[in-house]
Amino acid sequence: MTGRLIAIILWLAAGQAMAQDSTVRPLSDDELRELFIDATASGRNIRTGVNFSEYYAPDGQILGDSGGSNPVTDGCWTIRRAQMCFSYGPTSQRRTLCWNVIRNDKTVIFSRDDAPISWVATVERGNPRGYSAPKPWICELATVQADMISPRKIAE
Repeated sequence: MTGRLIAIILWLAAGQAMAQDSTVRPLSDDELRELFIDATASGRNIRTGVNFSEYYAPDGQILGDSGGSNPVTDGCWTIRRAQMCFSYGPTSQRRTLCWNVIRNDKTVIFSRDDAPISWVATVERGNPRGYSAPKPWICELATVQADMISPRKIAE
């Protein structure tokens, strides 16, 4: 119950901040690259109340904890048409989902049409928690879906 109450309060606060600030808008491709390449986002899934902390490596890998002490073992990220896109799981079963990202000062809000506020997080530069890959994997989002922008290509 406490987790749900906190999620509701975060959701209301984020909604109020967006309503009061007409400059709050989804970030562009360039703004997303600047914010997320070689950075760690830590926050809460509003729907489930689960905390997460993920490092977005320049090569497109996601390292860290997707929530509920669930280490990421095969996650990938990229930017597609001014959205952050994520995929998890074995390559043959991977499904990519994308979110708009709205920034309000130090808080970022991930949203989709079906979930106006999905996650609320803060972003830190680098990998301050020292996340590492439990096993090697390759992120090939850019070659699987030609309309995606690979973070790896941007960082080179």
